[in-house]
Amino acid sequence: MSWLNGALAHYRRASTSVNAAIGSDPRGSPAAALGSVARGLGSASGERPYPWIGKIANTWSAALRSKPAKAADDPYRGILADLPRDAHVTVVGREGGWYQIAVNIDGEELVGYVSRELIEFVEQGTFEFAPEEITVELPSVGQALVTLRRAGNKKAAQTGYKPTPDEESRILGAITALRRRKRYVVDDATFAVDFAASPGTKLLIDTIEDFILFVTSIEKRFPLAKPSEVASEIRQLWFSDENWELLVASGGIVESGKRVDIETEPDATAARFDMKHLAPKDAKKIFSTRLGRVNIAHVLAGIDATLSGFPSVFPGPDSGDRRLKFDTLKSACGGDSRDFTTWSGDLGQAYAEFLVARFVRPDPSATLAAISASKMTGEELLGDVHGYIAAEAQKSLPEPIGADLSSILIDLYLVDKSARGDTYRKYFELVSGRTGAGLEAFVADRSARFARPWFAKKAFEHRGAWDSDGLTAAGVLDNGMKEFDSFHAQNESTSDAKDRLGTLVDSVIKVLNTPLK
Repeated sequence: MSWLNGALAHYRRASTSVNAAIGSDPRGSPAAALGSVARGLGSASGERPYPWIGKIANTWSAALRSKPAKAADDPYRGILADLPRDAHVTVVGREGGWYQIAVNIDGEELVGYVSRELIEFVEQGTFEFAPEEITVELPSVGQALVTLRRAGNKKAAQTGYKPTPDEESRILGAITALRRRKRYVVDDATFAVDFAASPGTKLLIDTIEDFILFVTSIEKRFPLAKPSEVASEIRQLWFSDENWELLVASGGIVESGKRVDIETEPDATAARFDMKHLAPKDAKKIFSTRLGRVNIAHVLAGIDATLSGFPSVFPGPDSGDRRLKFDTLKSACGGDSRDFTTWSGDLGQAYAEFLVARFVRPDPSATLAAISASKMTGEELLGDVHGYIAAEAQKSLPEPIGADLSSILIDLYLVDKSARGDTYRKYFELVSGRTGAGLEAFVADRSARFARPWFAKKAFEHRGAWDSDGLTAAGVLDNGMKEFDSFHAQNESTSDAKDRLGTLVDSVIKVLNTPLK
């Protein structure tokens, strides 16, 4: 309904009853005639004739409601918009303690109700002008999610929680911003945000904000699951082979003694979200964030490894080469797989496969730059760094959102940290325990540690069992890692700097010197 239709609806009965008395309006304007009736009615009742111009006053902001009522137990129900202090509105009528007003907000015409004490008279108006347009600076989806998560946390923790005027204004703005997008719904009682229903259509997750809401939906569905279990369950959308079971002590969410599979229907999550779109086969799910474009799969791998840790005991069953792989990985990572699941894993794979190309095939045209570009994109490397430091960076915030996975992601991607002047390096040093020149040496050492067994694996795949040196799997692996040591030393002494491991180390250091936003 437009603002004028709203006014006409309010006065339809009055205009009908006096239509014969008015006759034809000499000015030729039905609105003007209706305005005369309205002004007459207003005067007769002792009130200022309608319409008139007012402004929002005596508050930080005012809620425009769809009905002239505010439920004490649900004060945010039926809010159409958040009107800022001093915003001008057209008052077209009154119902009890409420004024009916017409406003034009960012080009959208709305009619609703505002409590009378929140509107001050400015000047008399007529029906012959459109309501003054109000430009409202609504928060972004990310800012709205932060505001409502904080408000929800406070309400859950404090009996009788009552927001301050400033908080109330931010809450109203956040609710308005999300509801106007039609994609989201907000629970007025808890401030929880969810996706609006989409019957017959699966939800697509294409933004970091929507991914965080996806994570929140998993946490809500499985309230007893630990953050590490949620992180593991979601990480498995992209990475779930045997090597990951040996690197990270997490198996996902278990319900009623059975592992959950959120990726496959008839599971409720798989039925609601387009999981193939979220988790494509190439494990490349890229989101644009305030910190840059990241592959979220790599972020989740690092967070999972941080929350879950390396397996303290061999995660059976003891079959085939499983124990050999576990012992090799344990020896290589020293019981800390956080970097093996993120940056040193990517750097180590790229470097190992370059050495295989140069010395095992051999391919004299092979370059480290070409191979690393095919194995490790900028979005993946940034995701590696984010996943490695996310939990540690959250601890330093003055007001962390919470301990669950969605809170870690909110604090990382939605909370503004630019004023702190921190770089990634600060938190990378805290996690690694290395500073200064020792950090560069650490990155090189950990990358080479991962590269040794990966080289042995790739060299064996190229040569086959017949041409590989060793009578047993353990022998082949051991000889392959010794061969890596020899070729690594040769490459470092004979190759151009651009083909040495240090080039990959530099790519990490460049990211670490980037300020957090």
